[in-house]
Amino acid sequence: MKEMIEQRRKRAKAIKEYGTLRKAVEAGALEQFQDVSLSEAVVLGLVNQEVRTFVGIFGHGMTDVGEALRIYEEEDVIKTYNVRNEVEASHIASMLRWKYNQVSAVFTSIGPGGMQATAGSLVPLANGLGIYYLMGDETSQSEGPNMQQIPRREQELFLKVLSTLGPAYSLHTPEAIFTALKRGDATVNGKEKRSPFYMLLPMNIQPKVMIGCNLLEFPEKSPESKVISIDQETYNEAVNAICSASRITVKTGGGAANIDGKVLEEFLELTDAAYVHGPQVPEFIHISKERNMSVGGSKGSICGNYAMNECDLIIALGARGVCQWDCSGTAFRKAKKMININCDYDDLGQYNNSVRIQGDAQEVLIKLNELLRGRNLNSDPEWIKGCVQKKEEWEAYKKLRYDQPVLEDPKRKKKILTEPAAIKIACDFAAEHECIKIFDAGDVQANGFQIVTDEKPGYTISDSGSSYMGFAVSSTLAFAIAGNKDYPMAFTGR
Repeated sequence: MKEMIEQRRKRAKAIKEYGTLRKAVEAGALEQFQDVSLSEAVVLGLVNQEVRTFVGIFGHGMTDVGEALRIYEEEDVIKTYNVRNEVEASHIASMLRWKYNQVSAVFTSIGPGGMQATAGSLVPLANGLGIYYLMGDETSQSEGPNMQQIPRREQELFLKVLSTLGPAYSLHTPEAIFTALKRGDATVNGKEKRSPFYMLLPMNIQPKVMIGCNLLEFPEKSPESKVISIDQETYNEAVNAICSASRITVKTGGGAANIDGKVLEEFLELTDAAYVHGPQVPEFIHISKERNMSVGGSKGSICGNYAMNECDLIIALGARGVCQWDCSGTAFRKAKKMININCDYDDLGQYNNSVRIQGDAQEVLIKLNELLRGRNLNSDPEWIKGCVQKKEEWEAYKKLRYDQPVLEDPKRKKKILTEPAAIKIACDFAAEHECIKIFDAGDVQANGFQIVTDEKPGYTISDSGSSYMGFAVSSTLAFAIAGNKDYPMAFTGR
């Protein structure tokens, strides 16, 4: 036992110094073939993919993995954060990926803990965030019902549940770790739409040792890559549709979250288009810009919904087409055609009669901008003027509510602050002090993304995917874990 711990410490020291197992082996700091337990292999494999933060709750279903984590933390390779609720752990990991692009791992014990974390994973599932989930599981012998498992006499029930949500893998044998880590990397890092990866660890398999484990078999983190179509005919079709249309609206979704505002602004000028955004991306172009009609959808603005309903061509960037986003298919009612730009091929098929360009939103726009420069448009000169009039109507609508911040409450028999006014006050304070605003659910979220007027990207985060009540306040711990680079402000629905 003592020798095993010493070897574990040696591996921890080496990967801390060299960064990856490959570099450590090549430098002669580690022998290529070593005896490694599954529990350590999980930790070692994740560290090899640059996962250095582990958040969750220990228990008897995660004891052996906890021992491996203990050694690696003592050697300053990783940090573990033992919180009080698995849903909270999931929300923290989600924010670390969302705001700081930091991949972390959520760990839970067996049974209800895993189910709690699974519920919390709805946020990264809905918002395309790559996170690892490590969950203790019943033994591989299937001795009988475990009082902390799903109470049915069936094999691998937890794996069935998790596989319904997303990619999941049960480590039924220690040597399966390499396949699990490869699939995990593809899910968490490599896909165009990232997702949680659920890794189940049967309690009796965790301490089993792989004799002569090949350290070079552990996969490293995949580099980020951008997908873009090179089909020139599709681009030509898109350009022809743009040049033929008279009233164009561009709408951005969460899949366009990393787009450069200057690239988007040039595209709007070249197409003479109105701009509408979804709740996740309110800050590419400041609201003061003439073409920005703010948010559109079932909880959208007067001007945003006008631009959606009255256009004859809609150009969607990185959008899933969820019911609130396009009003269950009733939006864009006058659109004769659509240009749909998305990395995910399933999302490209959301709309009929559309030009479908698969690829990164920014890279596709750069290509389209090149093709559109110098082209003649068929745009209606009254289109943007009409949108601006609706925008003035929307601003007047909001001002009326800001100017009347209190209303008589018949139940309490006194005047109280209205929700829009309260959120506006908080948002103004956040802007003055450069706080990161986090919205999670309910009317608070809906009012929030209608009110926000950020000067630059990254200052508002809205869980418009799952609208998970409590996500905002739970995720604030992520800012402390990340080193207090930013000050968060949580807006939680009711």
